[in-house]
Amino acid sequence: DYFTLPKAEFTQLWMAQRERELSRRTTPETYRRIVESLNNTAQRTVVADDRENVNVLLLAGPGSGKTRVLVHRIAYLVHIRREDPRGIIALAYNRHAAVQIRQRLRELIGDAATDVTVLTCHALAMRLTGRTFESHSADSDHDATKQFDDILKEATSFLTGDGAAPGDEDDLRQKLLRGFRWILVDEYQDINQTAYDLISALAGRARSEQDEKLHIFAVGDDDQNIYAYDGTSNEFIRRFETDYQARRVYMTENYRSTVHIIGAANAVIQPAKGRLKTEGGITVNTARRRDHPGGRWRPLDPVSTGRVQILPAGTDQVSQAVQAV
Repeated sequence: DYFTLPKAEFTQLWMAQRERELSRRTTPETYRRIVESLNNTAQRTVVADDRENVNVLLLAGPGSGKTRVLVHRIAYLVHIRREDPRGIIALAYNRHAAVQIRQRLRELIGDAATDVTVLTCHALAMRLTGRTFESHSADSDHDATKQFDDILKEATSFLTGDGAAPGDEDDLRQKLLRGFRWILVDEYQDINQTAYDLISALAGRARSEQDEKLHIFAVGDDDQNIYAYDGTSNEFIRRFETDYQARRVYMTENYRSTVHIIGAANAVIQPAKGRLKTEGGITVNTARRRDHPGGRWRPLDPVSTGRVQILPAGTDQVSQAVQAV
């Protein structure tokens, strides 16, 4: 039958109801591990998005599985779309987050994870410029911050071709990028102007040819933008949508906190200005909606049954630390 029947007839005869499975370039077990193991439809839709030339802004709340979705998206690109892992770069806010992404990715796709580039923005800039941390020791945090910002700006100039000989801009860019095609950015709400410019140059936003631009996937939580002193702002999230014609996706189910904690957090953040997640707030995940609002704290806390308490903590650091303990 395999050698004599038309494809449609053979499939209907021997593999009925498995057409979708057969169209995937991977085993059913791999697909289950990377896509179907995810907790909800929103996560699976984001991870398994097969549309071409679509940039994505994922606005995700706390405890919604942001990093997990980013890692599974990389795994999907490598094992199901069969993208070259050497063409994928993931940018994390700090070294701890970068290490966590690498570990999770290795657990999910094994040795292929070693070919995926996972760096902080500063580490990427240092790699592009050939600098090392040791060569930029500083006497103060202010000096260190300025030096790192200078390296970010220098790397951005390299990517945009500033200072290159006329006609050599594209060659320099290709040499620096080494075939990158996919950019994934974690904790996008922590991006400041210099990091934004670097990512923009990396993505090739100013370039006219579509095939010279990189696909960009950013994950962030506008409610957790707490580094304004370092120049971060939700304005960069808004600009991302405009600059990259990005599709906005929400993930607002929380898998970590009780209903009481989520309710209190929503009440605290609701008056904040400049929010993007303004419809409905964060919700408890579907599987726990029938649980008691106090969750596992209820039997341990018979007086308040897990409700959030407001406690006087004083005005100095010592009294606040004692109250926290």
